[in-house]
Amino acid sequence: MMLLISLLSILLISNTSSLRLPPLWIKLKPQNHRTISISIPKGLKREEELKKIHETFMDLALIQAQEAGKRAEVPIGAIVVMEREKKTMENHYEKTFQIISKGQNEVETLKDASAHAEMQSLRSAAKSIHNWRLHNATLYTTLEPCPMCLSAAQAFRISKLVYGAPDLRLGAVETHINLLEIARHPFHNTMEVVGGIRKEECGKIMVDFFRERRKSKYKVGEIKGIEDARNSKKP
Repeated sequence: MMLLISLLSILLISNTSSLRLPPLWIKLKPQNHRTISISIPKGLKREEELKKIHETFMDLALIQAQEAGKRAEVPIGAIVVMEREKKTMENHYEKTFQIISKGQNEVETLKDASAHAEMQSLRSAAKSIHNWRLHNATLYTTLEPCPMCLSAAQAFRISKLVYGAPDLRLGAVETHINLLEIARHPFHNTMEVVGGIRKEECGKIMVDFFRERRKSKYKVGEIKGIEDARNSKKP
């Protein structure tokens, strides 16, 4: 319970229904409001270590997506993370990460077509460290970035991009187009990309959102139809 409370205090949010706590071998020990230390046993396979770390931070991005959905925004969330320190202990490694920024979709709220979760998180991260070059930073986003957001990640010099569900309509990494191959960035073409982290959870929150929105539109249309029918019967 204390671990859950600590995680929530990091992001200053209240909804935790989609938050998954990591396995026992990963111990989150917040040192301040933006820092997380993760304990990793020696001998663990590299791919398993990275997978669990990515899942931990994708869970935090999912909370941002939930918050966006509450405000009738398309539920997409993002965070920017930097690895700050690695200590070698007797039986484990301890990696310290800093959450530089968090972001969620705010297109409708701000009436700004560019206010995607990734854009908001990247802008906030640059302001946070007073540098637009986000070297050695990882961008976690619940949905495969569109061409605008992927280009922005390159422009901000993000070192690693980790995303959850594929975007069948606008995904610029591989689903709709492979922008990284089609148009290589002249100054930053080494960005590492990892996809499919918490793919099911990230996809489900989108499917559920649009299903509910369709239901709401149907109900509004049904009520309007009844009212029109009543009005037509009036003398």
